[in-house]
Amino acid sequence: MSTRKDSRARYPLGPPLDFLQRLWQLNRALEKASSHMERTLGVTAQQRLALRCVGKYPGMTAGHLAALLHVDPGTVSASLARLESKGLLERRRNPQDRRRASLGLTAKGRALDRSAEGTVEHVVARLIEVVPAADIASMVRVIQELTDLLANEFEEVTHRPRGPESIGLSGAANPTQPDHPPLGERRDGEQEGDPAQRLDASRK
Repeated sequence: MSTRKDSRARYPLGPPLDFLQRLWQLNRALEKASSHMERTLGVTAQQRLALRCVGKYPGMTAGHLAALLHVDPGTVSASLARLESKGLLERRRNPQDRRRASLGLTAKGRALDRSAEGTVEHVVARLIEVVPAADIASMVRVIQELTDLLANEFEEVTHRPRGPESIGLSGAANPTQPDHPPLGERRDGEQEGDPAQRLDASRK
């Protein structure tokens, strides 16, 4: 821990990059935890989340699950297929509409649908027990703010019409004039600032 603190003091990154570095660190920890869960429980953290959601709301459809998890249907379909191949989940055709299938857990799946040590959710539950509720609420709000900002930013980039300055003589996009600077880099003249202030400014 002291080595990390010394490294940050010796090589200061500034608020935006330091915040990103911590996000990458969290992402790496989640990936390691997910790999451990797959070795010990037979499911990844993402697959277990889907399994627990189906266990909480049996009969839901794949579309409902995708909306609940805020992911695209293709991602959910892949996770469900893996759970199905492992004998943890089954799809039940709706007798009134054969095109619709409700989701349910098998007996093997229900055995996994319970709180257990060695899972990401168990660690999160421990965190919630010791961290004040106000701090948890603030963290959730910041995560949601960042999620919304990223979605809006890159949706704008995807749908932004190309101007004459971004088109070369051949009519192809000019690779030297990107629509948006790489993640973590600043535009010319842009100043670093406190992340909270940047979030507040983005709302105006």
